[in-house]
Formats: sequence, structure tokens, C-alpha cells
Amino acid sequence: MRMAIDDFGNEGYVDIKFIAKYLGFKVSTIRDWVKRKEIPFYRIGGGLRFILKEVNEVIQKKHMEK
Repeated sequence: MRMAIDDFGNEGYVDIKFIAKYLGFKVSTIRDWVKRKEIPFYRIGGGLRFILKEVNEVIQKKHMEK
């Protein structure tokens, strides 16, 4: 699944493989974060989906806390 950007520049949903590659972590790590509700996610059609902007905001916030 690719990152979808509509005609207005809004980001769509990305799948777990995309977000794992984008962040540089294994899919299993992303699944662990989902289980612990450490990153925002959506269940669509039985699969996990993420909005890149939301995930980036959480990652940046966590990084700033260190």
C-alpha cells in the first residue's frame, strides 16, 4: 500500500508495512506499539491503518520528552 495524497494535499491511510519501513522498525515493533496504544491507528477492513501526520506528531512528542 502506498501513501495516498489527495488533490488537496491531505494524506490518506498507510499500512503497517509502510509505517514500519518509514520509521525504520520491524512490523512486530509497530504491532507492539499498537497493542500498547503508543501510536495512533485505525482498523479498516480488518487491517491496521495509520495516518502518517498523526504518527509523526507522536514520535516527535516522544523525542522531545527525552
